This record gives sequence, C-alpha cells and structure tokens, in this order.
Amino acid sequence: MQLLTPEGKVVLGVTGGWLAIMAPAVVTLALRLREFNASGVPATYALILALGWLTMILALIVSGSWGDTAQRRFSTRRSQARIAVPLIAAGGVLLAIAPSPAWLATAWVAVQIPSAIIITTALADGGRTVAPDRRGLTSGLVGAAPIMALLFGGIAVRVLGDSLTWAFVIPALVGALVAAPLMHAGAPSGLSPEANEDQAISQWPSKRSRTSLWMAFLVGSFLLACSTSTTNGFLVTFVQYVTAVSPDEISDLSSLAVIIAAILAAAASVTAGALTDGKAVSIRLWILACALCSVALAALLAAPTATTVLIAASVFGIAFGAANGVEFTVVLLVRRERERLGRDFGLFTALTSAPYVLVPIVAAALLSERPAEAMVRLFALACVTAAMGALVVSTVVIRQSRRVRPVAEFAEPAISIN
Repeated sequence: MQLLTPEGKVVLGVTGGWLAIMAPAVVTLALRLREFNASGVPATYALILALGWLTMILALIVSGSWGDTAQRRFSTRRSQARIAVPLIAAGGVLLAIAPSPAWLATAWVAVQIPSAIIITTALADGGRTVAPDRRGLTSGLVGAAPIMALLFGGIAVRVLGDSLTWAFVIPALVGALVAAPLMHAGAPSGLSPEANEDQAISQWPSKRSRTSLWMAFLVGSFLLACSTSTTNGFLVTFVQYVTAVSPDEISDLSSLAVIIAAILAAAASVTAGALTDGKAVSIRLWILACALCSVALAALLAAPTATTVLIAASVFGIAFGAANGVEFTVVLLVRRERERLGRDFGLFTALTSAPYVLVPIVAAALLSERPAEAMVRLFALACVTAAMGALVVSTVVIRQSRRVRPVAEFAEPAISIN
C-alpha cells in the first residue's frame, strides 16, 4: 500500500491520532505523577485518564459533525487536519513541560481534541475516497492502528530510559508527522457506496432495516469494548491476584501475555480486514470474534493457571484484533449516508472509547476490598458483555435474514412459447 494513496492517508491519519495519546495513557502519565510525588498517585492517575477520555468522547462527536459541515460547504475536510496536526505536536510538548499535576491534567485534556479531530477526519475521508475493493485491507490496518500505537509507546519509553520529557514528545511528534498527509485532500473514489455490496448485504435494502442493524452494532460494539477494555486494562492485575503462580513469575507471565495478545491482535486485524475484502461477511466475522472473546475469558476464569493465561491471551488477542479489523468495513456497509460519515464514525469511536472511562470506575469500586474476588467478578462481567455483544448483533442479522424472500420469488415468470 502506497502511503499517499487514499487508503494510505486514512491509515496514517488514524495511526497518528492514536500515537499522540496511547503512550501517555498507558505509561508516561503515571511515571510523571510519581516524579511529582503526588499524593494518591493511582487515584490521581485514574482521574486524569477519565477527564481525558471524557474530553475525547465529546471531541469525537463534535469534530465528526463539524467535519461533515465542512465537507458539505467546502467539499473537503482538509482545514480540520491542518489545524489538528500541529496541535498534536504542541500537545506532546505541553505534556512534557507540565510543572505540576494540575498542568499535566490540563495538557492531557487538551491533547485529546486534536487527536479526536484527526481520527474522525481520517475515517470519514476514507469512507469517501477509498475504493470499495480496498476497504477490507484498509479496515484491517485501521483496526491495528491503536494496537501499534500502544506498542510504539511502550518501546519508546524503554528506549528513552529515564527521559520522560522525550517519552512525551517523541510519540506526539511522530504522530503529527505520520498524520501530515491527511492535510492534503483526497479525491472521492468515484464509485457508489453500493458498488462493493454482495448478496448478503442486500438483506438490508431499506433505511429502516439498516438503521436497526446500525443501532445493534453500536450497542454490540459498546458491550465488546467493555469486555476488551477490562481485559486490556486489568489482565496484569488478574494475574497478580487470581492466577495460581508464584510472586516471582507474575511480572514475566503478565508481560509475556500482554505482548502475545498485542502482536496477535495486530496480525489478526490486518488479516481479517484483508480476507473479508470489504464484504458483508465482515458482520458475521465480527459476531464470531465477540463470541471468541467471551470463550477466552470463560476459559481464563475456569482454570486460572499460567498455561491458561497464555492460551486465553492468545485467543483473546486474535478475536479482539479480528473485531477491530472489520469495524471500518461494517460502518461503511451499514451507513450509506456519506455526507454524515464524520458524525457516524465519531459516534462509533466515542461509544467504543466510553468503557475506558466507565470500567476503571467500576473496577475501583470493586477493588476497594478483596481484590481477588473483585477481579473474578470484573472478568466474569467482561465475559458476559462480550457474549451479549455477539447476541445483540446476531439477533438483528438473523431476524432481518428471515424477512428476505428467496431470490426466485422476485424472478419474472417464464413466458411459454407454446
């Protein structure tokens, strides 16, 4: 894939937006708070993260609608990108030079806004400019973007050692550089939204049926995000308190499980997107991925041993990546109103980001006493929400499929020669 093609721009834009915020969210914010010797570091860290994600959610929705307005009036979203790209770099600098926890929180909240603008602009622009036969691979790479951004952040912190200043600045600068091609407008693909539809998606020919599927997909994606945010955020804690391993093995086992899950998730995302080729089978694959997430967590709860942790992390990583890898495709298949893609992608990304605010709040309440029991309950809830996500979407898909008459019923009657 060439970097300056329409699909290259959308992948680079989404990756750049996530690069600016994933490293601080996971590593550098907490380390900087420790340098400040702030009282109650875990609570302060959780509060700053929550404020940032709340800002991100609002910015995703607002910037998506703003971009749609710009697209209708000026036939381009380029002005958004030209504003947001420099602000991403500036946000990293502000985080690096923040002299106190209050300034750090302010800078963290501020950097969410340009990141959200870049992400929604890239996704919405990609919906218009990426040709249908390239949407599958694009979807897979877009799904892998936050995972790769997370890995990059972790590597940057390790390479830069004790220099937290550069650990803030480098991901932001790289993110701005990577997203820079988005400032150049892309031409529409010239193909209709329906050009790549297959027979399966024709089961939802009416606006009402597509709306039902869209609402189900939003709810299902939120439920899946509740499961994945729990697993991604608290797997290390689960291993620490629940898994039957010695204290000396906890760190190595946790690190290995996280690395395996991340690598497999990135690979599965790209593979799933490429194999589905932008077709309606993406919806069925997403349902299967939800179910696999639930199965992996159920196995982890049933036998919390070191071996099970690695197996469950592998299966969960593959399922999580596969679901991420087809989301871009599913949104484009279901939402044909191309003039509102910014709003739709903003709403979708906001809903799938919301659990990263809600889950830590629930976890904090549960972890106040008996952390081992709390982790079991939290992961049991994650198992259930993943299964519910699959159930919600599959119910609508099955119901709509049963309403479709066989193709033969629509055929013209044969004309008798006799």
